[in-house]
Amino acid sequence: RLRQSEYEIENRMVLEARVLGDDRRDCIYALNDVVVSRSDVRMIKLALYSDDIYTCSYAADGLIIATPTGSTAYSLAVGGPILNPRMDAMIASPIAPHSLASRPLIFSADENLILEIAPDTDQAMMTVDGQVSVSLNGGGRIRVRKADYYVSLIRFEENSFYGILQSKLHWGVLPAGETPEDQFSD
Repeated sequence: RLRQSEYEIENRMVLEARVLGDDRRDCIYALNDVVVSRSDVRMIKLALYSDDIYTCSYAADGLIIATPTGSTAYSLAVGGPILNPRMDAMIASPIAPHSLASRPLIFSADENLILEIAPDTDQAMMTVDGQVSVSLNGGGRIRVRKADYYVSLIRFEENSFYGILQSKLHWGVLPAGETPEDQFSD
């Protein structure tokens, strides 16, 4: 099928995360998500800025900044929305927030997000795609933005995004034997 070009190339957005004020550390890249969380049993306090404009504060177990590709992973598990992976956007999903008013937010991919850890925090952790972890101190700042490149994935026609949602997450799956037309007929 590859030799016969029976596939599509799908470009996926990538995040670039950088610990600000630490010139020794390079940017870290994520296809799914950047998670800032506590490194002990206490909650963490974070402030979120978009393009240097204060957006909101969180008292939570952490915050997930996810790509559309990562929207069906950890972000979904904490109540975040599902985005089509071909979109360019970022999702900020709080982890176990200590306020009912804390909800996921969707940002344009053109925005630069800054996460600021409260100064009284002993230690926090940034984890990128569940693989790379970086220890952070109170008062630390992280910039998360869209990377300058995309990851290209091969997709076969039968593996549509919505078909995968239906098969893996049972999203919108009808009862056995029913068709979409059956739902709307009298």
